[in-house]
Formats: sequence, C-alpha cells, structure tokens
Amino acid sequence: MLQSIPVTEVRKNIAEIINRVQYNDETIIIEKQGKPVAQISGIAERKHKKKVKLPPVFSMGGGYSTYRREEIYD
Repeated sequence: MLQSIPVTEVRKNIAEIINRVQYNDETIIIEKQGKPVAQISGIAERKHKKKVKLPPVFSMGGGYSTYRREEIYD
C-alpha cells in the first residue's frame, strides 16, 4: 500500500511509521510543501547470501604456490 505523509507528521510519528513499513509492508511517500521528496519502504530479507570463498592456505613447505584469481574468488 502506498501512502503520502507530510514531513511534519513523519517528524511526530516516526516510530509508528517505521512499524507500519516493517509489519504491514507499506510504502510511505514523504511530502514537503506538497511535493514528494522521499520514500520509506521495507527491506526484503536476503534468502541467498553470497558465500565468501577464503583464499587457499599455503602449505607448510614454503608457500610459493600461486593461484589464479578464479580459484580464489567466485
């Protein structure tokens, strides 16, 4: 649901507005002098976080091995 609210009301009721965005999945347009200037909307949870591949550990024998960038980073 999309709703416009004046900035003065946002200043007074910011906690309530954030709760509406978070729990009711609303999008709020903030108006200043009757013109839209900003938008507050929820952030969707990321279900598939990017896995970080750590660089390979060097062997105990000296560590002179070299690795291609593709082997280290996906």
